[in-house]
Parts: sequence; C-alpha cells; structure tokens
Amino acid sequence: EGRFLLIRHTYMPGWHFAGGGVEPGETAGDAARREGLEETGFAAEGPLRLHGLFLNANAATNRDHVAVFVATGFRQVRAFRSNAEIAEIGWFAADELPEAIEPGTARRIAEIVAGATPVERW
Repeated sequence: EGRFLLIRHTYMPGWHFAGGGVEPGETAGDAARREGLEETGFAAEGPLRLHGLFLNANAATNRDHVAVFVATGFRQVRAFRSNAEIAEIGWFAADELPEAIEPGTARRIAEIVAGATPVERW
C-alpha cells in the first residue's frame, strides 16, 4: 500500500527501519525477515529486494554497514506489544513520515520512492 513500517526504540531517538545483527550461518535476507518479525510482529512475504548496502560511520565506529531490503507483502503474525527494546511501531506513507524520523532512514525512503540510485553512506 506504499507505506513504510518503522520502529521507535526505547534507547535511541527517532524512527528507524526494523533491524539488527546477522547471526552466524544466517543470510542478510534471513536476518532482515527475522528481525522484522521479532521487532514488529509482521512477517515479510514474498521476495525481498536489496535496496543497498550502506556505510554507517558514526562516533562509535567507522565499520558498521546497514543492508536495506524492501518487502512488498506482509502478514501480521502477532500483535505488537512495546517492550524493553521497541517502544512503538507505525506504518507511514512516504509523504506523511514522522517528524522525528532518523535522517538516514528518511533518505532511504526517498530513494526507494523515487527509484533513485542509493548513496552508499547512511
């Protein structure tokens, strides 16, 4: 429906894509599906499309990479309940993003909507 599923963490400001680390023996796509389900209660259905791989250099590290996948189908597996990690989730249209969206997340959404070539830095 052209909306984006975003999360708001309990420990850092702003709205972000769901995500997390890749476990040993797990593909990045498998990790994206697992983290999305764990953090939101929604399971991605159908193929995932890799939008890009981005360097997220910050004060803590200059070697963090973020893989962004796009899923176009979802199924709610369980109701979301806020917890120690995720305060809330929301579905947002690209032209109605929350004011407190994390800037890199906003850039990725703009690229996806426009069909633009991704910039390699978060």
